[in-house]
Amino acid sequence: MLNSAGNTANPGAEIECGAVHKGRWGQYNLWLYNDWFVDEANVEQPMLPDGVVLMTGPDLMGTRAYGQILDPAFNYQSLPYAPKTWLNEDPPQRYLMMQSSPIVIPSRVNAALAATVI
Repeated sequence: MLNSAGNTANPGAEIECGAVHKGRWGQYNLWLYNDWFVDEANVEQPMLPDGVVLMTGPDLMGTRAYGQILDPAFNYQSLPYAPKTWLNEDPPQRYLMMQSSPIVIPSRVNAALAATVI
């Protein structure tokens, strides 16, 4: 919806995995994030629980690091990319797999906010 101040927002439901841009409110871009992970107890959890709001600014900055590749073929190292290939017979097929576990380490944490809205 567009209001007289020029703000645009789409309050409608959208079922998409990952980030969905919902519009602008003043100087703020509005996003929803919908994704899941499996925790150590093998239970599926939301990446961001209901009611959590994240805010960041252009001053956040950070460093891209890489987590451990959980594969003995790579000696469980922290690598940017871990390419793997293997051959299967009958019918002959070549399989390619690329593993990576990037993580951003914020260097100015005071340029971010996480809040739970009740």
